[in-house]
Amino acid sequence: MKIPVNPTLSARRGALTLAASISVLLSGHSALAATFIWDPLQNTLGSDGEGPWDNTTANWAVDGVDVVFPTSAQTSLTVALVTGVNTLTVASVEGLAVGQVLSSDRFPVGTTITGITDNVVTLDAVSTNTLAIGSVIHFSFNNDALIGSFAETAGTITVAGNQSVDSLDLNDAGNGTYTLTGGGITIASRNGSTGALRVNSDVAISSPLSWKNLVFQSEVRTLTLSGGSIPGAVNGSFNGSVSGSSGSAAQTATLSVTDGLYTTAGSGNTINIGDQSLESGGFKFSGGTLATGGSFQVANDRTAYAEVTGTAILNSSGQITVGRNNNSNIGKLVINGGTVNSTATSAPDVQVQIGRANGVGVLDVRSGVFNVIGNGVAGNSGGIMVINSNGTNAGASGTVNLTGGTTTVKELRFNGSNRSSGAVGVENSTNGTATLNMTGGSLYVGGTVQLDGSGAVTTGGIVNRGTGTSAYAINLSGGTVGADANWSSSLNMTLGTTNGNVTFKSGNAADLPFDITLSGSLSGTGGITKTGAGILTLSGTNSQEGDIVVSAGTLVLGTSNSNNQSAKVTIAETGATLQLDFSGTDTVADLVIGSNPPLADGVYGAVGSPSPIIGLSQITGIGTLTVGAAPPSGGYSSWATANGIPGEPASGDFDSDGLTNLVEYALGTSPTASSQPPGTFSAGVVTFVKGADALANNDVTFEIQESSDLGVSDPWSTVVTEGPTDDTPDISYTLPIGQQKVFTRLKITQVP
Repeated sequence: MKIPVNPTLSARRGALTLAASISVLLSGHSALAATFIWDPLQNTLGSDGEGPWDNTTANWAVDGVDVVFPTSAQTSLTVALVTGVNTLTVASVEGLAVGQVLSSDRFPVGTTITGITDNVVTLDAVSTNTLAIGSVIHFSFNNDALIGSFAETAGTITVAGNQSVDSLDLNDAGNGTYTLTGGGITIASRNGSTGALRVNSDVAISSPLSWKNLVFQSEVRTLTLSGGSIPGAVNGSFNGSVSGSSGSAAQTATLSVTDGLYTTAGSGNTINIGDQSLESGGFKFSGGTLATGGSFQVANDRTAYAEVTGTAILNSSGQITVGRNNNSNIGKLVINGGTVNSTATSAPDVQVQIGRANGVGVLDVRSGVFNVIGNGVAGNSGGIMVINSNGTNAGASGTVNLTGGTTTVKELRFNGSNRSSGAVGVENSTNGTATLNMTGGSLYVGGTVQLDGSGAVTTGGIVNRGTGTSAYAINLSGGTVGADANWSSSLNMTLGTTNGNVTFKSGNAADLPFDITLSGSLSGTGGITKTGAGILTLSGTNSQEGDIVVSAGTLVLGTSNSNNQSAKVTIAETGATLQLDFSGTDTVADLVIGSNPPLADGVYGAVGSPSPIIGLSQITGIGTLTVGAAPPSGGYSSWATANGIPGEPASGDFDSDGLTNLVEYALGTSPTASSQPPGTFSAGVVTFVKGADALANNDVTFEIQESSDLGVSDPWSTVVTEGPTDDTPDISYTLPIGQQKVFTRLKITQVP
């Protein structure tokens, strides 16, 4: 039953105890906050607030004196416009239903609604003749509670024991913040109610609290929670949506959690409040623990903002989703302290999705810990973070910004599905963008991922599943990318200089060694620092310009880089190896071993390399490093010296493998060891890859020629020519279709 509260004693205040089946209106005549005590378990009059709950008996204690809460304090919920014998014509019947209870001192408490037609409410057989036109009345929907005077200073409400209501309205005060303390309040969705907590005021609740839906109904309001959930409550807490009754109310609302243990029940919760662009309002989680058995979603129905800071811990066994359902739902989740653990033991979807189903999602990890560590269950894949999940239009996007803290995933997936490969209804993104920006912090990747609980496994890594016009970008300008298991990636990465070199650590946070293999291209102005005792292999066509530092373990370079001639290479004196798995040389500006001064200009390689190559114990493999200025134009002779055949003519064949020294130079093969036949032939296309030195020196012309009989009666004719200034990395020719036989050859001409 909704009961108004208004003490007649304005100068004396106590403490209000909230119980079930009440509606409480706090107001008074002074600027001081109202505080009251009431205990519904007492049933006799006295000076301690004893007695039955009503608004006609002096049963509220203020400093030991019983007071009455008169009708004049009632707040307008519904206004009677016209009265009849058993009917009321009201301003609105919204929310009213047959069987609800009418509360007023004008007729016996407990008068019920027997019918509603338009705005006419028919009551049971009780006369309403004593009601004046315009009187304020109260309808109680089962077991609702109402707090707030709209006018006076907010007060303190002490809850006696654990009380249960079907809804709780926290109305506005003239000023100040309402404080609820003491016993627990369970807001249960019973008797057809929504189990809603509705906020119109600034309120701090240290009582244990459980609810189903939380709605902010006024602008710029803050609800602060520190008491945790009621153990075993039907709804837990955060079960349902956290939203606003209007766009402006939602955008300016703040739900602040500073302490307590909170659990969810059912499908979890959605955060639909706050301003992601200003990082204001929203869900501010700074202390306590939230254990969600269902989903934790930010921006499911509108733009929204959430942050985890301080000592807060979010444990999610369901999915975490940021930005979902359409391009206007822009969500942002900031981790700036605290810990997020995504364990994937209940939800049927991939654990973490940043931008889902054409939503726009942003995850910022600035400090703290974000762990995506589940192993997967039936229909669910553990350990996976998807950036831009199920995107089908150009506005779909997911962005992960790593500037600090530690993020751990088994698989980082761009443009994937909310399910893994092999699952029914897999829909990888066909449009939209997925972006990883890293300038600080640590990202540890790798581990066994169970796909959809089917038993199939993958070793994780960084992958792109997108098709169509979907796109991805990986921008690394600082921070550390490590390994919790051996992992690989074929994706291209751009290296920047915002925070210096990116560090690839072939090992985990405990320094156990694991290997990383990157077969995509590395480009940009940045460089690489290699740490960890494992192996980092770069087998793609790389063109990054920055320095290379090998502090520990082994860095394997599968190709030379013609774009890093201004770079410095530093190798630790012990415990570090640079393995050059390419033919020819890579030119750099400086080579430093440990803390020693830079080595003199020259050609450096593995111990045992032929003169004039200088052998170093820190270098292995067949390739060399040329330290100093790039070879001059017409640099065949410099190349010959660097590769151990100084003074040998271009027409010679030092290693007797059938390729002249000039051809070895032009194709970047070794002149001192027998080389595999140059060129490839696939699907009717013959291709020859050009050597890095010949490309850099611009002193070779490449021609592909063809003949039907090796030039016996059909002379060789040139079909493709690429001159010295053509910087394309290879030369190719598609053989004509329909001829009985045709031969091709590569002709190399040195430009004087």
